[in-house]
Amino acid sequence: MPGLFGRMNGFQGKIEIPDLGAVIGEMSTWTLTRRGNTTQNSRDPEAEYYDLTADLRFVNEALFGDADYEKRVTIQAGRGQSYVVEPVEGPGQRMALNGRKLVMERVRPCRQE
Repeated sequence: MPGLFGRMNGFQGKIEIPDLGAVIGEMSTWTLTRRGNTTQNSRDPEAEYYDLTADLRFVNEALFGDADYEKRVTIQAGRGQSYVVEPVEGPGQRMALNGRKLVMERVRPCRQE
């Protein structure tokens, strides 16, 4: 996904555990927000990354919190376009669940084929 937007909202998304073939969470709304700023004369290195916040319809907290399983977060961005939201290692990267609110900081959306 090109870094052309500062903020994007949507209504569909999910959290999966690929090894189990299980959906462990479903989003009712989500917002993807650019971390840094871009201007004509300078480019903030954080501008390549985004933060995702999502309200969840449901979530299996036990499976979400199990570090033995890799999670995959996917969002639907209109016109049938799906993006996998991938964490980017580095300072400020985190993925947290607070009740039915998902927060992922320092991520990169990658188009799903």
